[in-house]
Amino acid sequence: MNIRIGEDATVKIGADLTTTTMFIDSAVEGVTVSFGDDEMIASQNQFRADDGHPIFDVSTGKRVNPAKDFIVGNHVWIGAKATLLGGAKIGDGSVIGFGSIVTKRIPNNVIVVGAPAKVVRQSIAWERLHLSFAAPPYKPDASTVKKSEKYWNKTVDIDHPQVALASRSLGDRIKEKLRRPGN
Repeated sequence: MNIRIGEDATVKIGADLTTTTMFIDSAVEGVTVSFGDDEMIASQNQFRADDGHPIFDVSTGKRVNPAKDFIVGNHVWIGAKATLLGGAKIGDGSVIGFGSIVTKRIPNNVIVVGAPAKVVRQSIAWERLHLSFAAPPYKPDASTVKKSEKYWNKTVDIDHPQVALASRSLGDRIKEKLRRPGN
């Protein structure tokens, strides 16, 4: 880990955090950066509670980019090139997709992708075993793996706007789009 810790800042790392390569972590100005237990972090990731340089409003002189805490729950898989920024809060059991940028609260047991990251699937669970290194060679369903039961949970925060959007059917989303003016 390449880490920068500034005045009064705290970085907490839980048990069993693994990473494919070194990642960057930055925490300054009294913020807390927290990684839970059983994290799996891929390659070329950045975790920044701050922007590194202050930006000010020229009219008021007030800071527009203050440093903010971010918290990663337990058993979170962070895909390659994903970035977490100040204000991110990731629920237990979630997966952050390749190249995603997370700046807000993400519920438990969801997959998020994109920039900014959005929920694309809810009530998921993942396991550490690698597809090519662990038997059997094909894993079509959960009966083929040893489940880490405590992380196999349904998404709780169904009312979270991102989860509500992802949980609507494709048909409902198409109908809504067609009802909009100009369609």
